[in-house]
Amino acid sequence: MMGMRILVVTAREDQLRSLCRILEEEPGCQVDVAVTAADAMEALGRMAPQLVIVDQQVGPVSSLDLVRQLLGVNAFVHTAVLSDMDEATFHERAEGLGVLCRLSTTPGRQDADTVLALLKQVMQDQSY
Repeated sequence: MMGMRILVVTAREDQLRSLCRILEEEPGCQVDVAVTAADAMEALGRMAPQLVIVDQQVGPVSSLDLVRQLLGVNAFVHTAVLSDMDEATFHERAEGLGVLCRLSTTPGRQDADTVLALLKQVMQDQSY
């Protein structure tokens, strides 16, 4: 699989460091971190990641509001969101945003494996 760039948007960089390390174990995967919504918007325009993982809250901006902003910059970017909402509530609120998946607010290896598998699937589907 070709290289993947993943942008993790969080003000909780210390708590999500292990997620970043797990993602970087994937061959060809490069992970960058943005700590504010403004940094995320700038990074999205500059580096065109295949995936943006958005924390539940980034400063004053909620995850889904930030996903809407990101889609305004690049409508084709894939996103995943850290959220403590239950699946039904999350699905209802995220409907139409094309979010790949909801991850735990304390993501571990299973979350990383899930999002990488989904990302690989959609990238494979788009490469026909």
